[in-house]
Order: sequence, then C-alpha cells, then structure tokens
Amino acid sequence: CGGCGKGVWKRVSWCPAARGGKGDYCGPRNLDPRWHENLLAITSALRPLVDSGGIGAVALGDELVDHGVSFENFTSVANVLRQELGPKVKLLANDACTPPGPAGWPTIPAALDYISCDIYNVTDGRGEAEQIIAYYERILPKLHSHQQALLVPGTFACSTGIGATENSTSQAEMVEEKLQVLASWATSKPKIGGFYPWCDRVTQAAHITPSTFQVAST
Repeated sequence: CGGCGKGVWKRVSWCPAARGGKGDYCGPRNLDPRWHENLLAITSALRPLVDSGGIGAVALGDELVDHGVSFENFTSVANVLRQELGPKVKLLANDACTPPGPAGWPTIPAALDYISCDIYNVTDGRGEAEQIIAYYERILPKLHSHQQALLVPGTFACSTGIGATENSTSQAEMVEEKLQVLASWATSKPKIGGFYPWCDRVTQAAHITPSTFQVAST
C-alpha cells in the first residue's frame, strides 16, 4: 500500500511515470517504516495455522531484490519469519533471473527453503528453458544443504501481457517443449525441488494440452 504503515514492503502499486510508461508496475521500494511491527502481527495471525498444519508455506514476495529491496532487508524479513513461525513452515521467494537476482547474491538466505527466479521467452520455448538452466547453474552452488530451487517456466497461452503474440495452439506447443527440456535437466539435479510455473492473468488452462500437465507433474 505504498508505505502506508500497514505492510512489510514499502511499495507503489502503480506508477504513471515508471520506466514502461503509464501504468507500469513500480514494484517494491524497500521496507515499510513499520515493517517489523506489522510482520510480527502477520506472524502472530499465521502461527496457529502453521502449527495446525493449515498453512505449509509462506512466500515472501515476487522480484523483491530485483525491484529495489536491498538484499540485507530481504534477508531480515526472511529471518524474522523463520524465527516467529519456526522450522515447520516452508519459506520461499521468487526473484528475477537478472544480475541483481539470486545468482548475484552473496548467498541464499538460510531462512529460506526454496528459491526461484523467472525469465521468459514468448517465441522460443526451448530458448526459454536454456536461459533458465544457464541461470540456475549459477544459483545451485549457493544453496545450503536444506535448500532447493524451483523452476518457473512461463505457462502463458495467448496473452500479450509480456509480449506474447502467438496463438494459443503454438504457445501450448512451446510450453510443452520448455517443460520437456526442464524436466529432463531437473532429473539429474537433486537441488531442483519442483516447478513453480507462472501464468498471466488471461491464461486459460484449456489452452494447455493434457500432456503438458503430465510433464509438469512428473
């Protein structure tokens, strides 16, 4: 809510003058002034559900460090969540596969259980998979013994949300191709914990073939 004192991340939801023009997403801008107090209130509400098994995982957010949250503050939030929620809950975070992303961090915060990052190619499914693999090869050596990485393939259909202009049939073919490539690579990497696919706001599951879901579940 833009640093209004009720959240954890200080952010501006929509920014008319952002780099992409009117309506571009500004993203987080570090910590809300009352982040610690607010985070303790959040963890207090979550703790009974974590203890009962009703909540198994908590996600810190999306592309936080890439959009301006310092690695130190990102780590501080992860540490408070771990301290307040205990070892039972899984903590995960997704960032961008960019220089400020996980490959550029000095370490992966030990409080996390899963880390992921995203990079998309809307015209070349195999190309996207190869970009993901190349970046993740730089992340895996940073993982602590208890941590795994999650793969984030773009499972969009025909959206123009990130520039995809192919029809739904060709997009489905590319999605299947990238999942095949990633699944084949992941089987030899114990540090890959699974898939955490991204779907844009207008993707329809009916556009993705059943065989694609079979690959994902495998």
